[in-house]
Formats: sequence, structure tokens, C-alpha cells
Amino acid sequence: MASWITDRPRASSWASLRWLAAALLLVCLMLTNQSLWIDESFSLAYADEPTARAFGERLVTSPGGEPLMPLGMFAIWAGAKVFGRSELGLRASSVLWAAVAVIIMWRIGLLLGLPWLGTVFACHAFLWYYASEARPYAMTIALAAGVLYGMVMVLLPSRSNGHGITVLVFFGALLCATHSLASVPFVLAAAVVGGSLLAQRWKPPRRLLAAVSIPVVALLGLAAYYIPPYLNVQFNPWKQWATGIDSAVFAIFEILGFMGYAPGRTELREAVIAGGLAGAFESLARPESIGIIFLGLTYLAIAVGYVRARGVTDPHERLVVSSCLVVFAATIAAAAGASFMIGISFWGRHVAAVMPFAVVVAVV
Repeated sequence: MASWITDRPRASSWASLRWLAAALLLVCLMLTNQSLWIDESFSLAYADEPTARAFGERLVTSPGGEPLMPLGMFAIWAGAKVFGRSELGLRASSVLWAAVAVIIMWRIGLLLGLPWLGTVFACHAFLWYYASEARPYAMTIALAAGVLYGMVMVLLPSRSNGHGITVLVFFGALLCATHSLASVPFVLAAAVVGGSLLAQRWKPPRRLLAAVSIPVVALLGLAAYYIPPYLNVQFNPWKQWATGIDSAVFAIFEILGFMGYAPGRTELREAVIAGGLAGAFESLARPESIGIIFLGLTYLAIAVGYVRARGVTDPHERLVVSSCLVVFAATIAAAAGASFMIGISFWGRHVAAVMPFAVVVAVV
């Protein structure tokens, strides 16, 4: 095992491996064969392309948001060639990405002394939902966990700055190629790492600059690919959700796992169209919504314990938590601001890349 991943003895302990096994068993239960919904039908159109060339032509000529998820749609196309185009086949690759996300979060947990972190992550309703959807969001979560992994490697005391930066930039390039909106949390994580290294007056070795040059060039190419479509974004008069703060509230509601106790997405959208945010709250008046109260009380207890303890005692872990909080909060704020300016709503899935950061804030 590469020494740069972690040198802590718990990394190879049977106890930590049991936590990982439990998490992966949960992932095996995530796949469903329920009927495809409308967004998944867009994925099916890409998956049905017979060749990579035909897929590429569709990607550069189609309207909608799929061209802004090039690597994510390619993964769905490739997955369909391996697993088939049935509901199970189309979603199988998402479950595999959920497993990748759990493994990476488990590794992060080892660095933080929390071998059960991956298992907690595998219990999250947000991951369960998008692991069983033929869309790129499970892949986005997994690659964002990789970005978080690189950030944690740099922020914790070690001699792994170079390896952490390599991991950060490698996963960051893949993340940005998977979903254009995931560029925001990646840039924020990179800024946090850059600020930490500047404070240390750390100088990168030449071999590191060579190692990260390829993903950096790829990022520049992605920027050139993404900028023109965003410059042509027009106002959308057919909003199903109010923009700005309402979208941010619902995104946080999703990412914190409350949707696991809420009505189905279609029912919730209909309630929103009929009554706005108030209608959404009215739709929660059902027995199973008691779980929302318990989960909310859990988060409240975490916050109270954090305040009473005056934060995390270890200064390096405190830096990790505060950095994750910055990435989470700034991404939501940026999405809400953009939503307000261009008049297009956003949902939790559009900022799925912040989920790993939110989980670390909640449990460390």
C-alpha cells in the first residue's frame, strides 16, 4: 500500500476493514429497477448511441444540460455498453460510483481517525437516491470525495503535500469534466489548499509541477468548452421553484439527508408549483416525516456539542472542518446568487459535489 495514503496503523486494522465491508454491503442494496423518470430518459438517449463518435456528435449538438456533463454522460454511455440499457443496467454504473465514494470517504476517515466515516456516508439518503439514478450525480459525489481526500492530505500534518496536491488536481479535473457546476467547489477547495500552503511558505518541487501540468491543461480546455454555453444562458420563464434563497433552502434540505423522510420528488414538485415553499412544508404533514424531526434534532445536538466544546480541539482537524464548511457554504451561496441573477432554479443534485464536505462538517 502506498505510504502517501496514510501511515497510521489503523489503516490496515481488521476493525476498519469491517467498517468498510459494512458500508459496501449497504451500497449493494441501493440499486432499484423503478421506471426511468424524465431526466433519466435524456441519459438513455445518449446511452443508445451505437459508437463513441455518435455519442460525441450528440454531445456537441444537443441542447439542454447534458453537454455540460461530458464525462458524466460518457460514463453512462460506457456503462450501458457493459451492463445493458435496462433500468438496472443504466443505473449499475451509478452504484459503482457510490462504492468508489464510500471507499474514498473511508480513507478520509482513516486520516481523521474515524474509520466508520465511510459507513456513515453510506447511510446518507442523498447518496442512496442518486446511486439509483442513471445520471452523473453519484459520479460527481465520488470525484468530489477525491478532491476532499486531496485537501485533507494537505491540511493534516504530514509530508504529503505534493501527493495531496496531485490527488486534488487529478480528481478535480475529472470532477469538472463530469459536471460543470462541480467546478465551483473544486475551485474553492483548491483555494483553501493554496492559502494553507502559502501560509506555510511551501515551495512545490519541479517534479510536482510536471505531474499536475496535464490535469491543469485539461482544466483550461474544459473552461474553454464550458464558457460559451454559460454566456448564452437565457432567462427561463417556466420555473418550477422560486430562485435564490428558496432553492438554497431546498438544496440544503436534500444534501443533509432530510429527503429520506420527505414525499417523493414528483409529489414534492407538485406541492411547490401549487403553493411554493409553504406548499412544500404542508406536504411534509405525514407520519413518516417524524424522521425529519429526529434528524434535525441530531444536527442540533451536533451543533450544540460543537459550540460547547468551542469547536474541534485538534487544530489540524479544526482546519479541515472549517475548510469543508467554507466549501459547502460558499458553493450554496454562489449557486443561490447565480440562480437569482439568471432566473433559473437549482436543486440539491446540482450542487451534489458538496455532499462529502457537508458530511465531514457534521461528523468530525
